[in-house]
Amino acid sequence: MSELPKWKVAIIGSGNWGSAIARIIGINTLKQPDLFDATDVRMWCFEEQVNGRPLTEQFNELHENIKYLPGIKIADHVRATPDLLEAVRGADALIFVLPQYRLLPPSPNRKAPITNLLPLLIFQFIPKVCDQLQGHVSPTARAISLVKGVEVHASHISLLPDTISTHLSIPCSALSGANIANEAAIMRIGLLEMRKFSMEFFPDVQSETFVGESAGVADLITSCLGGRNRKVAEAFVTANKTFDELEEEMLSGQKLQGVQTARELHIFLKARDKVDEYPLFTAVYRIAYEGVDPADITSHI
Repeated sequence: MSELPKWKVAIIGSGNWGSAIARIIGINTLKQPDLFDATDVRMWCFEEQVNGRPLTEQFNELHENIKYLPGIKIADHVRATPDLLEAVRGADALIFVLPQYRLLPPSPNRKAPITNLLPLLIFQFIPKVCDQLQGHVSPTARAISLVKGVEVHASHISLLPDTISTHLSIPCSALSGANIANEAAIMRIGLLEMRKFSMEFFPDVQSETFVGESAGVADLITSCLGGRNRKVAEAFVTANKTFDELEEEMLSGQKLQGVQTARELHIFLKARDKVDEYPLFTAVYRIAYEGVDPADITSHI
């Protein structure tokens, strides 16, 4: 049986985000050589001089982006090139990880009011890059956009994956935000578990309450980003003291709510053999009462 063709990956972008993705792609292509070409991943790098030498040249020597991700090694088979068309040549998996905007320096000769000048200062990378790629991308290629933002025109607004797909006539998906942000992911999972618990054990609860009322997602965000529970939880991570000790030292007689609630919920769920159905609730309990390292919370959910 003949081997299936392997995906050849091209990375379009090389800033700190692009370099972080290049590191991940380098690792994953080496882990799965049956699926991906693990000998040559090209990354388009907007050329600039760093310490008097081209950044791409130094990247390919050191396997490190010394300007945007210093100290982090990237796999040897990930190679930087300042030539956009060379980067995508032969590729059938295009990873867009560019900044959406770049401010261009204003010309000293322009005398227009600032409101008229602004559109001239903003350079949109995605449309410009896609214009250059037209006719140079395989019709069977696929793309993924890791770029936040939208393309705005006077008459309409477009999602960036749609912009890429329209320009290049290939499918384009998106990966963004909470898929990789731990804080947002934890808040999202927390909201889902609170809703699941409330609707499972209090049948009259309405699902809409959690997104449509201040008592839902708004209260969750506020509690996570401020207030005494956040303050003491942060100290718990850094001070190596128990919650009881911190409560006494920091709250002037006030009481924490979340820690005791976590304990009571755990007892309730354990009695009903449902602990495994609420992994974040359980992780919070174990951090507070069983000595689990808070840094490991994502591995438990």
